[in-house]
Amino acid sequence: MNIKRFENFDVKKTPLRNICLLQSKSTYDTTGFFAFIQLGIESEAKKNSLNLMLHVYDDSEENFQVPMCITEGLVSGVITIGRVRKSTAQTLNSLNIPMVMVDHYYEDIYIDYVLSDNQNCGYIATEYLINHGHTELGFTGDIKAAVSFYDRYVGFLKALDINNLKLNPNYLITDKCIGVVANESVENAVNEMKKLPSMPTAFFCCCDHEAISVIKVLNILGYKVPNDISIISFDNIDLSHSITPRLTTLNVHKEFMGTKAVQKLIERINLPSGPKEKILLSAEIIERQSVKNLKSKKQFDK
Repeated sequence: MNIKRFENFDVKKTPLRNICLLQSKSTYDTTGFFAFIQLGIESEAKKNSLNLMLHVYDDSEENFQVPMCITEGLVSGVITIGRVRKSTAQTLNSLNIPMVMVDHYYEDIYIDYVLSDNQNCGYIATEYLINHGHTELGFTGDIKAAVSFYDRYVGFLKALDINNLKLNPNYLITDKCIGVVANESVENAVNEMKKLPSMPTAFFCCCDHEAISVIKVLNILGYKVPNDISIISFDNIDLSHSITPRLTTLNVHKEFMGTKAVQKLIERINLPSGPKEKILLSAEIIERQSVKNLKSKKQFDK
């Protein structure tokens, strides 16, 4: 396979002004989070007079086919968004083309990454619940479904440990996402929640989509959020402030992730031999109505 190599490439001078934006079909079909990342990529590419060549591939197929825009040497670099199979990442990395992965990474693949600081954010979310008087804490979300979910769970565990709180397995759903189950059958989602031997006073949900489904399931079971069970999550998607109660969540600077990915790719194109980076972007808590302050009768609402 002949892949064009880019030595001493200057993005301002080269006639080759194309970059490949690579997404799996499952990522491309996801509304909200990834669309904002793509918007940031498109905006920053336009500022630098770069054209995007979007390639959407079927991630259900084991054998990844490298896009023709790469094999034919039509692009200067590649940006991926969302989950990428390890074999796919390895294939792309072997092509020696400038590449940045956004919102997914592998510890043993040496390329550039732009990520949310998920472990730190998991810690911040859990600490927020603890500071509001919650000591019986649960987590929901399939920690093997996405590396970001796993890292948020690690942050959850770290916060428990530092605050001398014991992990209670009765409060954990870590082998599946309630939201995914609910998409197939709300009844099955309710039954999954019923399997918990007891309920915590608060859940940290792996993402907003998960949190919204958990709230719906808890309502069916007769629990009120936040009076009975508080919820905090991650992403700050549009639905998070339009549901009842409005969701307390961590805001991810999604468009800036896309902006940073293009900036990093340009840097990598111009300095192909430089050290690779894992860029971690912080997130901040957006306080709304889904967390009850057990230390005070006054509820935060804005």
